[in-house]
Amino acid sequence: VRTRRLTVSHAFHSPLMAPMLDEFRTILHGLTFATPLLPVVSNVTGALAGDEIRTADYWVRHVREAVRYADGITALREAGVDTFLEVGPQSVLTAMAADVLPGDDAVLAVAVQRRDRPEAHALLYALAELHVHGMPVTWQSWFADTGARRVDLPTYAFQHQRYWPEGTAEKRAAPDGGDVGFWTAVERGDLAALAAELGDDPDALDTLGPALPVLSRWRRHRSRDTALDGWSYRIGWEPVRPNPKTRLSGRWLIVTVDSGADAGVAKTLTQAGARVDTLTLSSTLDRADLGERLRRISGDGWAGVLCVLPRQDRPPAHTPALPAGTAALLTLVRALTDTGLAGRVWALSRTAMPVTAGERVDDVWAALAWGLGRVVALEQPDRWGGLVDLPARADRGTRAGLVAVLADGTLDQVAVRRSGI
Repeated sequence: VRTRRLTVSHAFHSPLMAPMLDEFRTILHGLTFATPLLPVVSNVTGALAGDEIRTADYWVRHVREAVRYADGITALREAGVDTFLEVGPQSVLTAMAADVLPGDDAVLAVAVQRRDRPEAHALLYALAELHVHGMPVTWQSWFADTGARRVDLPTYAFQHQRYWPEGTAEKRAAPDGGDVGFWTAVERGDLAALAAELGDDPDALDTLGPALPVLSRWRRHRSRDTALDGWSYRIGWEPVRPNPKTRLSGRWLIVTVDSGADAGVAKTLTQAGARVDTLTLSSTLDRADLGERLRRISGDGWAGVLCVLPRQDRPPAHTPALPAGTAALLTLVRALTDTGLAGRVWALSRTAMPVTAGERVDDVWAALAWGLGRVVALEQPDRWGGLVDLPARADRGTRAGLVAVLADGTLDQVAVRRSGI
């Protein structure tokens, strides 16, 4: 049995309280007791309290006698109570309630304070937990005097799309062509029927007898794999041909993370006719500070903003779920939105997308940035430019392809390879 010594002067609810009971009773007789506004389950009896709660003798018993906490929780549950809120400095009673009602999935026990959390955070966590479980919370009181205000939801219609396959009673169509009878005979191991399909003498096919089971197994496996392939989701890349002679114009901003400006990308855009600004972000820079930096260097904004994701990006230790490049892309989009500066955002990755069969993916973490980009494209289509993936080593052709994609502006998910776009 796990025990813990309490830092108290006396063992309450024990015979050690006897010396103070008479003095305590005298003090209680000088008080006025009223009927409680809320029903009270007594820790003395473990049942709903009646008029005895308004007497001095009841509270004397409360000091001296055992706490019937388990009986009280059981009585509340039998009365239909399924939500318990502990108002106190720790979460001791919450844990005890779970011990009293083990395995009761319909019960929610929440503590407003916990020893290992700041008070405001713990209280907000408790309110949120109650809220998501259907308990009414008066949030106006929580946000009073904080400066919080209501904001409108997005004005576009929410679009719902189901991705579950629809059930069908139709049978799978038989293979096309004239080979149905042939494979049916093979699967049955029927040499006579196979000879009739081939227009040959059955005796001439005797040597094929041992091969029929092998062909039959191959046929079944092939049919199974074909059916599974038809149900599978896959990404398909199609070649496109933007105008290779198109040049860039206006000012462009190249944003990198920690490592400084990518000289190769900046040079490529400059040679294509763009005036290039560069900005290096720290992984700890917040959106407000970034917004101020963007205002200082922006002028009238940019024709485009190219966020160059770090190569071989990895999540840092302090945010193990989010790589620095993805965090920078999110902060950049939010800061540009806050400032209202012009400039469509493009994200540039390297070897993050497998395009051809057997192509190796060296930067799997960049898939997070690609996912973020697709979300921004849906939420802020006027802000988003697109996603571009380059090979590990960019030659003159791939650099020209990058410029063509940026200048075209209509392709939002592009892989530039030496073989084409």
